[in-house]
Amino acid sequence: MHPTTSPRDTYNTVAIWLHWSMALLIVTNIGLGFGHEWVSRPVSQQFMWLHKSIGLTVLFLAVFRLIWRLTHRIPALPDHTPTWEKWAARLSHWSLYFVIISLPLVGWLMMSASPRNAPIPFWGLEMFKLPGFADMDQAMRKTQAHIYGERHEQLAWILIALVTIHILAALKHQFWNKDIVLHHMIPAAKPGVAARLNADAAEPGREV
Repeated sequence: MHPTTSPRDTYNTVAIWLHWSMALLIVTNIGLGFGHEWVSRPVSQQFMWLHKSIGLTVLFLAVFRLIWRLTHRIPALPDHTPTWEKWAARLSHWSLYFVIISLPLVGWLMMSASPRNAPIPFWGLEMFKLPGFADMDQAMRKTQAHIYGERHEQLAWILIALVTIHILAALKHQFWNKDIVLHHMIPAAKPGVAARLNADAAEPGREV
């Protein structure tokens, strides 16, 4: 599958919308996931209803975004960016894709395995349970649900770390390097760099 052409100096509207809407949903869901333990039971149940609905939404948006990423060219890092930093950017971006998809998928597996057989909410609807658990006895399902629950929490902490690195890297480019990297996702964010850097970043065919 050959990538199609996209604007050379910024992501297109679809990518920008996906990025910021998913960022908002992910931050909200991390807060709900950790915060439900600190509120009363009725509020906690509402938190978890939202948490599960948002998680599945993020999963579907992440799959769509991955398909978009594989079929579009993306803006390049400026030529002055060190090679190690370009490779680090690639690694962190693909790691984010992996974790953003894995985290809600593991949560879905956890809910599907749970011996409680509680419905999986999805914005007022009931999402189907993933196959493979119906024939297990209660003890086995409880064990599986516990394992997936632990993996779900571990992935959440990994996601927090990756998002923190992602934000710090963007701020470094904006305020330390003073280049146009943040402009790729926020077209208005131009720190007034030299024309040479703009030309470097606008070269077609470069990928992060």
